[in-house]
Amino acid sequence: MKSKPGVCPSNLSGGPCGPPNPLASLEGLRLVGGVILAALVVAGSACSDDDGPTSPERGRLFRVRVGAEEFRMRVTDPEAIRLAIENLEGQNSKHPNGPIAAGNGGFNAPWSWHFVPESVRMVDLSIELCDGSPSYVEGHRSDYLGSGYCPWSARVIAVD
Repeated sequence: MKSKPGVCPSNLSGGPCGPPNPLASLEGLRLVGGVILAALVVAGSACSDDDGPTSPERGRLFRVRVGAEEFRMRVTDPEAIRLAIENLEGQNSKHPNGPIAAGNGGFNAPWSWHFVPESVRMVDLSIELCDGSPSYVEGHRSDYLGSGYCPWSARVIAVD
């Protein structure tokens, strides 16, 4: 059968030929299905709900001893995390320094304060004004909310 000019021979209605339909063949269906699957995998990994203790958003949770008392601090800065781990391993004598916020932050119970995770740094020296034990900070929290906390004798004792 001879086709008329401008009419698609595979079009039963006799209309003009359009762009090829990728769904008209098995190979086309496989191609479209593969593209959809790849898009779902990429979207799923971008929307990951990794809230584990080492996820980038949450950082690392460290247990810290000051004298006979302990507190927990969440740290998100990669350099501060590295230095806190070195402190735990006895490779440095740095101490945490940074602003605190009211409330336990979901990780520093029983204290009613916590280090602001993205602002914690591990340092060699701090001014005396911000030094103190966790219980002293608890009793004078409003003072430390303004000045920050820097327990000189603090040592990281565990990664939680």
